[in-house]
Amino acid sequence: MRSLHQLLGCPDGRNTDGRGEIISRLSGVIFAPASLADSADWSRYSSCRGSLPADSYSRLIDIITDDSGEFSEDERGDAVNDGIWDWLCHQYTFYSVTPLFLNLLLRRFSATEVPDPDLRHFVELCERQGTGAIYLSAAEIEQNEQGLLPIYRIEDILSQHTKVVNETNSEQASGGNGGQRR
Repeated sequence: MRSLHQLLGCPDGRNTDGRGEIISRLSGVIFAPASLADSADWSRYSSCRGSLPADSYSRLIDIITDDSGEFSEDERGDAVNDGIWDWLCHQYTFYSVTPLFLNLLLRRFSATEVPDPDLRHFVELCERQGTGAIYLSAAEIEQNEQGLLPIYRIEDILSQHTKVVNETNSEQASGGNGGQRR
């Protein structure tokens, strides 16, 4: 069986980037508009285990939602347990990359159409815990204060995608004519 690190093309999953002690201070953090999350440089953001290549997160969704049989049930389980419940959310703590992953997930699937129960549980946990569950390292806070590392609010990411879903549903209900009467 391939390890999750092998499947995602990551060296070994250990946090070796020296980001320092994790702290829970969000006061003074400069938050960026959710609309900019699509253009974020993922390599600058941390999971519980450090930075991962940007395509690792998309690949993680692919493994979890795969129904082609390309991945074994053990590999899928590793993607869920190590990917979601360790890297992105470790003991109910979120990290700087968590809002970016949520944005990626909700760009692929609306919050109501996420096809996998584990991914749905992740979205629900984001809804319940929100931005207050994000822990940043001292280095991340310093980079944020210098304007080098925008941090995204989970609530803004959720709101942005909910708005898109609501607008799409409204347009469909009105016959697709932008809400205008015929």
